[in-house]
Amino acid sequence: MDLFKDKFLLTKEYFEKKPVTPEEETLTQVLNLTPLDKKEEEKEEEKIVPGRELGHEALQGKIVGLYFSASWCPPCQQFTPLLCNVYDELQNRKANFEVVFLSFDKNEEDMEVYFRQRHRNWYALPFDDPFRDELKAKYNVTAVPKFIIINKDGEVISLKGRKEVQDKGVIAFRNWSQSASIYEAKQSQNQTTNDNNNNADNVKDENEDENEAMT
Repeated sequence: MDLFKDKFLLTKEYFEKKPVTPEEETLTQVLNLTPLDKKEEEKEEEKIVPGRELGHEALQGKIVGLYFSASWCPPCQQFTPLLCNVYDELQNRKANFEVVFLSFDKNEEDMEVYFRQRHRNWYALPFDDPFRDELKAKYNVTAVPKFIIINKDGEVISLKGRKEVQDKGVIAFRNWSQSASIYEAKQSQNQTTNDNNNNADNVKDENEDENEAMT
């Protein structure tokens, strides 16, 4: 999914197996608790971190629910369990669906606790990633909870995902899947039309070249 191209997403495993920070390594050295071998510096994007995945790979070909939420929000506390139940059922059915949590918590600690205790093992954008605000502006999110359904190209399938989950439960996915299929069919038709037009233009150019050669 190009919407999350080169963006890292986190799962619960990341918070359970957090890597040692440079500050912790420095403290260990100062206290002489354990000797540390010198390591070659690695670029951040080259590090293999458990529970951290590139978004465009994790969400490739998926219908995705963008879940804007926060632990301090009472309506979020009511909706999250419903979303968890729908997510569980869709996972059991091997549905082509995934969720990305975009936190509006007051700090990273609140976000982590909320994610680990109340959410399923879907994905979360890192708390300090400014891409969250870009998505908020892109989809005009003015309040939480907001559950927006997008297709594999990042195009909106539904802006009313929350209401649809509340009213229809797991059946809502059928409508999202149908909308995604209709979009893909239109894209394919448009591509075919463009290809045909390009072929016609090429034939026309070839015929004009032949006529010029004969004169």
